[in-house]
Amino acid sequence: MSTISKTYYTIGSFAKLTSTTEGTLRFYERKGLLKPSGYNEKGHRIYSDDELFRLHQILNLKYFDYSLDEISNYLEQDSKDFHASLEMQHELLLQKHFQR
Repeated sequence: MSTISKTYYTIGSFAKLTSTTEGTLRFYERKGLLKPSGYNEKGHRIYSDDELFRLHQILNLKYFDYSLDEISNYLEQDSKDFHASLEMQHELLLQKHFQR
């Protein structure tokens, strides 16, 4: 039986990977939108692929002009099912489009 290993990133490598800044990641953490997977032995934040998925959701919703409060509400309801997440984001985009 094979096991799937997770990839972990330091805050700097995670910021670079996602084209964000460390400050943005810390801000999202303070707002409760994105928590790191944990901390290394030196106390530095560590992120995994789970946070990568969540950050992409946040960034997509920010692109659609959703407020941080709206994003927070969305993330509270959302599941980790990628397909369902895309469908929900599509529906939100349509709603936002028709509100304008």
